[in-house]
Formats: sequence, structure tokens, C-alpha cells
Amino acid sequence: MKLNEELISSEERLKEALNTKNKFFTIIAHDLRSPIVGFLQLAKLLSEEINNISINDLSEISKTLYLSADKLYKLLENLLEWSFIQQSQIEIVPKRIRLLEVLNDVFQYLDQVAKNKNISIETNIEPDIYAFADQNMLDLIFRNLISNAVKFSNKGGKIIVNCDVSEKYEDKYLISVKDFGIGIDSNLAANLFRIDKRTQRVGTQGEDGSGLGLILTKEFVTRHDEEIWVESSVAEGTTFYFTIKRFF
Repeated sequence: MKLNEELISSEERLKEALNTKNKFFTIIAHDLRSPIVGFLQLAKLLSEEINNISINDLSEISKTLYLSADKLYKLLENLLEWSFIQQSQIEIVPKRIRLLEVLNDVFQYLDQVAKNKNISIETNIEPDIYAFADQNMLDLIFRNLISNAVKFSNKGGKIIVNCDVSEKYEDKYLISVKDFGIGIDSNLAANLFRIDKRTQRVGTQGEDGSGLGLILTKEFVTRHDEEIWVESSVAEGTTFYFTIKRFF
């Protein structure tokens, strides 16, 4: 009886994993089509009409090509991240990590994106705060959350990254990434981390996205046996919270 129950449970988990994989690749395939088609059409136009295109038109075409290439890169990045966490043979390797160092790397990575919208990113994390986590995954958690905050912040906005000892668990930090942007309504917020619900939105300057970044972020946090949640008000901003182990 017990063996039968275990087999049924194992089969259900396998079906769930396969469904998740299929949904993920359906999203990727759908979102890849548009930038690839646009890229090919513009490349064909350039190859056939290069001598008849004005400098201004060339400038606009190059901007569009860049945006298409950027979207392709981000989608492929999401695909690689998802593949990384789905490979069970890859273990989480937690170690002593200085949080400010990880954040500085992320700030550098997102520097130009934030500058394009004149967004300031502030942190209230002291230099001597250390976490116990997988460095690659923690880097991607911060990168996805801060990138999301930039995307939905208005021009000239501000993002605050904070870290406190969790009131619920003394051996954990509670980290927050807060923006003062357009916010999220409660129905959408409830589905942000679900692969079976599309939560794709356009940023404040028309930035496109697949909604996969937050799903991946939840995967990374969950793999650490930690928690992540969101609080938001429309037109007031959004705060993402997650916990991570302290290193004493």
C-alpha cells in the first residue's frame, strides 16, 4: 500500500514537472517569434535597400534592431537560468557572501538601464553583512528583482534595497526591493510567481518582457528553502521581500 502511494506521488510530481516544462517552452517559443521576425524583416530591408535609406531611417532601424536583439538576449538568458535550476545534478553551493559585493555587481550590470530612465538605486545594507547562499543564484535574484523595479519605475524614480534581521526568524535576513512606480493590482500580484498564469506587462517606457524573470526568481529562492512575496499598490509602487540565511 505504501509503495503504491509512493509510486502515485512520484508519477504526479513527474506530470507536474513535464507540464511546467511544456508551459515554460510555450512561453519562450511565443515570445521569441516576434523579435526574430522583426529582426529578419529589418535585416532584409537593409540588405535590399541600403542605398535608398536615409541616415534618420538608418538610425531608427538600428534602434529597433537593438531592442529586438536585447529582448532575444533576455529570453535566452531566462531559458539558460531555468535550465540551470532544472538540472537536479547541479547542487546549490551555499557559502559566506558579502551582500554589498553582490549588489555592487548587480548595480554595475544594470547601471546603463537605470541611467536611461534617470533612476537612482539606494541601498541601506552595511558592508559587514554576510549571507549564507549560492552566489550565482543570489546574484540572479537581485538582478531580476531590481531589473523589474527599474522597468516599472517612472523616469526620475527611486529604488531602495534594504536588509534587516527577520522578526520571524533570527537566523535569517529579510531583504526588500522597493520602487515607487506604477504598482500592481491585487489580481495580477497573486499570479506573479505562477508559470500557468501569464503576467506579461509593458514597462513605463514601453519595455517588453515575458514575466519569466519573477518565476525564475521564486525558483531560486525556493531552492534555498526560503520565502518570497510581494506587496503593491497601484500608482504607488511595489515592494518584493525575500528571506535568506544569515552568516554568523
